[in-house]
Formats: sequence, structure tokens, C-alpha cells
Amino acid sequence: MAGRMVACDGNSVSAGNQLSPMDQVADWGEWSRQAVAAMAARNEAWIARFDLAGAPYRWDLATVQLCFERASDDVVADLCLVGTVSLVHGTFLWAWDNDTIPAAAKHGLDVVRAFGATHDLPRLVTPEWPGSRADGLEMLAVAGRVQDASGGFIDKEADTLFFFTLHRFRVRSVRCRHDGSFLPFASNEAYLSGLGHRLAAIENSRRLPLVPVPLHHQPER
Repeated sequence: MAGRMVACDGNSVSAGNQLSPMDQVADWGEWSRQAVAAMAARNEAWIARFDLAGAPYRWDLATVQLCFERASDDVVADLCLVGTVSLVHGTFLWAWDNDTIPAAAKHGLDVVRAFGATHDLPRLVTPEWPGSRADGLEMLAVAGRVQDASGGFIDKEADTLFFFTLHRFRVRSVRCRHDGSFLPFASNEAYLSGLGHRLAAIENSRRLPLVPVPLHHQPER
């Protein structure tokens, strides 16, 4: 299996892509499209800067980090789980309403929720609603713009998609842990019992090949 990455280091983005997260939302469709375009640009820049195409990775909600392995070092980013999409139930669930997610792993979502309340955007304040992968991509880009995130990352396990914003990229010479605390989702009994995206995130590690792709989705009006 492979994750989907939509990320880059914010310092690599041209001035034209530096969007103010708190711009007035006069046209939600246009504002959201700008967020998607900015995330796609950051994706391309970050992949090139750190040379991570095809790099193995793992993420951990306990340490709140995503770690990419290179030949002689690791590239690490802090993460925020924005939300999940259940492909079986066809719903998007904000991580702030998922009590199985550690508090540290959803730090920063309060500003996204407040942004939605301020601008009367129901999707940003409704805990769970009918949604697809495309909706998850849009919410990821929107959260990334509001948080001024450095990038984004998408991963999938069976019928659940996970959407992360990434922050504070750095190169680390000390390798990420490779011990037994990193378990695949396939060993999660709650997940295997079909409880879906509300419980699936309790096992939270990865070490799989990475297939980075640009974010092409354009939100619907």
C-alpha cells in the first residue's frame, strides 16, 4: 500500500502562493480553490527539496510525527490529523470529534473550527457529514491554509482515509524507532471488527513505500 502526500516546506513556496489564512471569505468556492492550489504547489516544492519520492515512511499519533527515511538520515515533520473518510459509510469525520485520537494529534484544529464558525461554513463546524475522498482533500487544503501548515499528507487503510497537515520539517540524523510499538492497522481488532474511522486511528504507525502525487482536486461550488 502507499500513502498520498500533498506537502512541502513553506519556505520553498513563491510569494504568489503565500495566502493569508484569514482573508475574508467573500466567495467560498474561490477561497477553497486557492487553498487547494497552494497545497499542490507546496507538494511539488517539498518533494523536490527533500528528494523523498519513493521514500519509506511511518507516522505515529503518540509522538505526533511523520518520519521519512533517506539513505543516511530522516526527514521529520510534526503532524495534525485533520479528519478521516470512511469509504464504507461515505462520511467525513473531523478529528476534533473523534475521542480515540490523542489530543496532541489534533492540536491546531480549534482555529479551523473557529474559522468555520466565524465565516458561517457548516462543513467546518459539523462533526460528521456525508463526504468522499474529494471532500477530505478539500478539508485538508482548507485546514492547511487556516493553520498556515507546511504541507499535507494522505494515507489509506482498507476503507478509511486519513488526512494530515504537516508542520516544522527538519532533517534528523537519529533514526526513527523501528521497534514493536509501531503496529500496522491490520492488527487492530477494533478496525478489523468494522467499526470504521472513529476507532481505526488507535493503531497509528506506518512504514510503507511513499508515492507522492500532486493535489489535483478542485472543490465543487
